[in-house]
This record gives sequence, C-alpha cells and structure tokens, in this order.
Amino acid sequence: MNPGTTTSGGIGGRDHATLRFASIVASYGLGSFAENFFKQAAMLLAVGQGMAYLQGLAAILYSLPYLLLAAAAGWLADRYSKRRVLIAAKCLEVLAMSLAAYGLYSGNWTLIMVMSALMSTHAVIFSPAFNGTLPDLFDRQDMPRANAATKIALIGSILAGVALAGVVLTRSGSEHDARVLIAWMTVAVPLLGLAAAMGAPRRPAADPHKRFPRAGPLSSMRHLMAMRKDRLLAYTVIADTFVWFLGSALIQLTNTLGVQQLQFGEETTGLLVVAELAGFGVGGLLVSFYADGRVWYRLVPLAGVVASAFIGAVWLVPYLPQSWHVWAVVAALGGAGAGGGAILIPAESFIQVRPAAASKGTVIAAANFANFGGILLSGAVANLLDYWFTPAAAFGALALLALVVTAVIGVTMRSLSQQELAEASFDA
Repeated sequence: MNPGTTTSGGIGGRDHATLRFASIVASYGLGSFAENFFKQAAMLLAVGQGMAYLQGLAAILYSLPYLLLAAAAGWLADRYSKRRVLIAAKCLEVLAMSLAAYGLYSGNWTLIMVMSALMSTHAVIFSPAFNGTLPDLFDRQDMPRANAATKIALIGSILAGVALAGVVLTRSGSEHDARVLIAWMTVAVPLLGLAAAMGAPRRPAADPHKRFPRAGPLSSMRHLMAMRKDRLLAYTVIADTFVWFLGSALIQLTNTLGVQQLQFGEETTGLLVVAELAGFGVGGLLVSFYADGRVWYRLVPLAGVVASAFIGAVWLVPYLPQSWHVWAVVAALGGAGAGGGAILIPAESFIQVRPAAASKGTVIAAANFANFGGILLSGAVANLLDYWFTPAAAFGALALLALVVTAVIGVTMRSLSQQELAEASFDA
C-alpha cells in the first residue's frame, strides 16, 4: 500500500489524499484550459487568414521540447520533490502564456509560434511529476478510476477552452476586442493554476542521488529501447503513442474541414473539436470500470477499429444533405474519440503503476517522449494530407492509416504470454 493512499490507514487518510488530488488536478485543468483556449483561438485566426499551415507548424514546435527535454524532466521528477517541480513548472507556464498573450494581441505570429515551444516546455516538466504523484495517493487497483477522473477533468477543461475560443472570436464584436479578451484570460487562468499547485502533497525525492541524463534525447531513446525487456510495457507505450498521434491529427484536420470546406465558421468548428474530446472522455470513463488484465488489453484492437471506422465516416459527410453536416461530423468525431479514450485511460494507468518508485519519473518521461514524437509526426502528416486531399478525403486517408496501425498493434499484442497478460491486471 502506498503512503498517502485513499484508505484511512494512509498518511492523512482519505480526505487528505482527496484534497491533494483535487489541488493538483485543478492546477492541471486550469493550465490545460488556458493553453487550449489560446491555441484554438490562435489557430482559428490563422486558418481564417489563410495560414492553415501554421497548425502543423505549431504541433511540431509544441512537440520538440518533449523530444529534447523528456529525459531531463524525468530526472527532475525523481531527483527532487515532485511538489517543487510542479510549482516550478507552473511558474514557467505563467511566463510562457503571458508572452503568448502579447503575441496574439500584437499580431506577432513568430512570437506565438515560439511560445508554443515554451508552453510545451512547462508541460514536459509538469507531466512526470504530476503522473508520478498519483501512485503516492492511490492504491494500484484505484489507478484506472483516478486516471479516468483526471482525464474527465482535463477533457472538461480542454472542451471549455476549445469551445470558448470559438465563442469569443465570434461574439466579441470585433477581432481587436476578441484579441484583448483572449490575452487577459490567457494570463489570468494560469495564475490560478499556480495557486492550486501549492496544494500538491509534500513527499521526499524518490532518488535524490540520481545522475543527470547528459545524453538528452538519446537517454530517452535508450529508456524506450530498454522497454523491450518488458514487452507488456513496451506494447502499452506503443498503443498510447498511437492514440496521441491520432488525436492530434484529428484536431488539425477538423479545423480545416470546418472552416474551409464545410464553412461552419469558428464557433461551430470549435464545437466539432469538443465532440471529439467529449467522446474521448466517455470512452475512457466507461473502460475505467473494466480496466483489468482480461479486458483492457483485449479492447485495444477493437477500440482502434472503432476509432478508424468513425474517422473514415467523416469522408462521406459532404455527400449528405447540408442540414446533416454538423451533426454527422459531431457523431463521427465523438465515436472516434470514444475509441481513443478506451485505449488511453488504461494504457496510461499501467504506465504509471508498472515502474519501480525510483524510476517512475524516468519511465513516464520516456513514454511522453514517444507520445510527442507521435504528435510531432501528426503535424507533418496533417499538413501532407491537407496538401494532397480535400479536408474530408484527408479523414479517409487517416482512417486507413489508423486501421493499418491498429492491425499491427493487435498482432504484436497477441504474442504476449499468459503470464505477461496476467501482470497487466491492476489487481496484480
């Protein structure tokens, strides 16, 4: 049993753990709201001004710090108190969002793009410390539901940010007024997130003598390669990365589809992204109640096929009556999101509980390295699909790619032994 568990025997008992959990989730959620509110507003403005290519560039710039700094972030989470790391990350977030807000207000797209990288630097540092803190608060068998609650809160904050971005742009009266309001909110909300981070639990460093990974990205690659010795963990990271790639590509293609091809406008297009994320939350919540070795592992190929089918359905939307377009895209993206969520929640829970305490931050950071390698790739793939196909046809091509990757993951996972499968259980 972990210290600080939700049972009454833990440090501070159930109420103490719940309060600490609420504090760090609130900090995470407020940051995600501000970041997604800003990014969606900026990208909708870019698409509306004929600069859709900036979406892919922003995804690439956002991913680079995860590739370059993941090993260092994992080292920080193991070497120092996770609470100190969380607070330092939130301070960096306030700085990045303040500069990004000025860039949007002044119309400086170069500054906005550069700040995309600094925003993700904060997230790189925050993630291993945050995810490494959860096992300190909850028992192993409670992790899927704790992660589901976290993801629901996170998705709620992302939904609110994405949806509100379109509303502000549409209803602020003028673009100048919209830019001013977005800039103020982009600064104010992260400050609240910094205040919430002060409630993070106080725990000693897991490995205060850990050496700094001087090789940087090479260290992350070595940690990923070392996962071959633990095939169950390696395949779980592959499935996790696949979902991150798919979700990022979908958001970029959805913005282009809604604004350029279907002419929905910024507000409605923002709601399309909300549908995908809402589906993701529903899929993750449902599967969290069945996240044991016999179920979650076998659901991965099925969930991948479901996601692929719904993504492909978007290809057919332009052939439907125009009055059906919005609801058809909402339904398709919601189904695609549900398939992705059914993979991601148990997969990320397993990545959190599988490593030993002294290496938890390092393993989570290596998984983040892989995930954002997928997001980096999604920026390039989305731009290529936008170049080669109409926006709706790009969904069909992405669905075919997703189906192929799902088949490969399914075949490789079936090679696991019964003993390895038994170890996937969260009751183990």
